[in-house]
Amino acid sequence: MTQPGTTALEKFFNHHTVENASEWLFHHPEDEKFVPDELPEPTLVNIAMSGEDREFDGEPWFTQHRDA
Repeated sequence: MTQPGTTALEKFFNHHTVENASEWLFHHPEDEKFVPDELPEPTLVNIAMSGEDREFDGEPWFTQHRDA
């Protein structure tokens, strides 16, 4: 899909670029006005586990179900 650029699209892409940058944000000096005054803290972990802590006892956590 191709469509003309709008201010709303520009803000959308700039916002999501900043929000999804994990550690570094590079921009052209003329684009400094688009960088928010407050930036989020770096995100150095891409994936995190949540839920119940379980110690692995050697038994498979997932089993394959097969029709006989």
